Amino acid sequence: MYETYNEIQEAEIGQEQSQKVWWTGYIVFGIVLLISCGWFYMFLQGVGLYHRVGVDEYAIVQDVRGNFTVKEYGQYWRGFSNVWIYPRTIEFRFNDNVTCSDGSTMGIESYALIELPDTEEEILELHKSIRNVNNIKDLISAVVQTSLKHTAPSMTGKQLITSHKAEFADIAGGQIRDGFYEMEYDAETQQTKFIKDELGKYITTKPSMLNMFGLDLKQFSITRVDIPDSLYKQLRYEKHLQLEQMRMEAEAKAARAKRDAEVQRARMLAAEAAIAAIEILPPE
Repeated sequence: MYETYNEIQEAEIGQEQSQKVWWTGYIVFGIVLLISCGWFYMFLQGVGLYHRVGVDEYAIVQDVRGNFTVKEYGQYWRGFSNVWIYPRTIEFRFNDNVTCSDGSTMGIESYALIELPDTEEEILELHKSIRNVNNIKDLISAVVQTSLKHTAPSMTGKQLITSHKAEFADIAGGQIRDGFYEMEYDAETQQTKFIKDELGKYITTKPSMLNMFGLDLKQFSITRVDIPDSLYKQLRYEKHLQLEQMRMEAEAKAARAKRDAEVQRARMLAAEAAIAAIEILPPE
């Protein structure tokens, strides 16, 4: 009976150890499988057979049969397809020189935020026409540059740097978004001015190249204006004259106040003397 009990115990212990070995094997196999899958996924991405599209971009995929599709946020099997990644928006900073109506050359630094199309049809049409992001940036650069140069003759360099910077940005941004405005030369002011219709809107003579490709200007601003030394000296001289004029006016005002005070004092003294000279007779 005792030997039989020992045999049973040994059998149970052996069974438990066997189960532990099996479970250990399963765990090791699972870890190896996960690592292998990870390495295989990295291999697919490394050789370009698998691609990922970010939340702020989309991909245009051309399969081996030549068909185009648009992929949004997610991870996709690429295989042997051609893939082009486009951002949903493009931030663009531009530096260029423009010539104002008075002949002064101004350095303009501007910022533009461009939104790309959001429908599959427009996205594919944009890609077939422009082909890549660099060409889109070249197009934006050309449109911004032309719009700035088209706007500059409408004001002097002094007006641009002092009081018309916001107006300049509005007109230039409008031409980037809508197209070139109709303009005419004003002999009286010797400046170019833009023509408005009866509703007070600028008349467009040529549509914007951005609109033609479904690109939408969301924001435009002039971030910096660099002026030539000659204009800088002129503005400083005019500022000096203004301060001198203010000083002279203040001194003249103070002098007038002093004279008025002296006249008032003289009048008071004369009145006091006149009162003192009056003979006061005693009552009868």
